[in-house]
Amino acid sequence: MNLKQSIKDAYDHVHTPADVTERLKQELYQKGLEEENDEVTYQAAEPQKPAIGRYFLYIAASLLLCAGGVLAAWSMQSQRVDFNPGKPTPGTVTTVTDSVQETTEPTDVQN
Repeated sequence: MNLKQSIKDAYDHVHTPADVTERLKQELYQKGLEEENDEVTYQAAEPQKPAIGRYFLYIAASLLLCAGGVLAAWSMQSQRVDFNPGKPTPGTVTTVTDSVQETTEPTDVQN
């Protein structure tokens, strides 16, 4: 059994008393006769003004995000260390003996 059928079955047992139904019919009939003579008027809603401030806010937020990304990339670029295996890194001592190249870390000499 699907949900729609179970809801229908649940409401099948609900009935209004006859006097309530009759009174409701009379009220609707009287209301219908009264409204026949009245003219129907509609009020048109005013169109909303476009929110130009929101567009400026979105543009400003986009520019800030782009500027933040550029600044982050620029700061990473300035801190980048080039990796070159043939080039010694600063702070190391390179000694060459015969055909073997040795690289040692500097040691602190205390007096």
